[in-house]
Amino acid sequence: MLKILLVDDSATDRRLIEGLLNKCLHFSVATAADGAIALQEMKTNAPDVVVTDLQMPNIDGLQLVETVRSLYPLIPVILITAEGSEEIASRALQRGAAGYVPKPRCSELLCETIDHVVAIARTESSFEQLIDRATLSQFEFSFENDFALIAPLLELVQRMAMGMGVCDETSSVQISLAIEHAVLNAIYHGNLQIGNAMNGDRTLMEERLKTAPYKNRRVHISVMITPQEAKIVVRDEGPGFDVKELSANERKSALLGERGRGLCLMWAFMDTVVFTNHGNTVTMVKHRVVPQPPVQSVQSQKSPKLPAIMGLLHPVGGGKAISLDKARMIAGRDPNCDIFIKSSSISHHHCLLYTHQGWWYVRNLKSTNGIKINHVAFNQHLLRPGNVLSIGKYDFKIDYEPIALGAEGIDPPPDPF
Repeated sequence: MLKILLVDDSATDRRLIEGLLNKCLHFSVATAADGAIALQEMKTNAPDVVVTDLQMPNIDGLQLVETVRSLYPLIPVILITAEGSEEIASRALQRGAAGYVPKPRCSELLCETIDHVVAIARTESSFEQLIDRATLSQFEFSFENDFALIAPLLELVQRMAMGMGVCDETSSVQISLAIEHAVLNAIYHGNLQIGNAMNGDRTLMEERLKTAPYKNRRVHISVMITPQEAKIVVRDEGPGFDVKELSANERKSALLGERGRGLCLMWAFMDTVVFTNHGNTVTMVKHRVVPQPPVQSVQSQKSPKLPAIMGLLHPVGGGKAISLDKARMIAGRDPNCDIFIKSSSISHHHCLLYTHQGWWYVRNLKSTNGIKINHVAFNQHLLRPGNVLSIGKYDFKIDYEPIALGAEGIDPPPDPF
């Protein structure tokens, strides 16, 4: 029996959703009124999955996602989204949530989503020692519109990506879900030309699976995994569609809509999602997850509290300073980046800034125009206070105090890369 922990500060909503979950005979449901209570409950009675509302007092849904990912990486978190929570839901999906269900559609989707996410999260790897030693995994598939082939494909990619260190347990679930939606879209939207990928007309689908030209079309999948990234290309043989760059607001609105849910998850879970001009090929890239120090319990007093502002990037040419307020921040042209730089000289996801034992480091996320430290192409990743970081054509002087971020001495630790 699956153990579900339901977290919602509304007693009315808790009762309604708990009643819905109890109708599924294989669920055992415990409840918590906010994130802090949920974390206390998890210490003594770990659930199989957490289902949480986003907007709550004390610890909200976003904070709960981040803490559960650090303390309990094998436990997936599913969000219940309400209208008005699109922005925080997008951030939560990017930071570790395994899925979401719009609150108005809980009765329709919640039980199915829980079963689906848990099944993927429980995928076991029996080839860990061999995969650990792999330096490149590359394979290509071409298959008919056969939904039964999706599950083994996901398991294969999940095992290889985790074994080669590209991702942790949570990110492996996210990669699997992104690939699944890309393949489903290729079959439904592309090859069968059915309007709604997840709720298409079943009679029409069964008819087109037997009718030319739809039945003769195939799905082509290319996967390349290295210790640095996983790259997946999915192509269908349909007529495609007119690709237009969607704004951040349009992406967020897809969270609660009937359509676009698969695209929303692909954007949230992968670092790069690019369609060809004809729309029948999508390339998705997931960069290696940078390990973070374990998050201490919210009630633990052992670790020093980090300052609200962990550093500043001062534009050398003048302008407002950019606050470094998280231990891991991505800079780039995408509005969903932590540091949004609106310039054509900046790549979609350009670089990763992260703290390591009290010092700031930078990593190039395979951007096309590179980054520099003190105007020199870097061969190390450490950003000392006072260094000039060049992002595209922009220069930023970095300002922070290592001791305030927990540095133990005046010498930085070895470069984690």
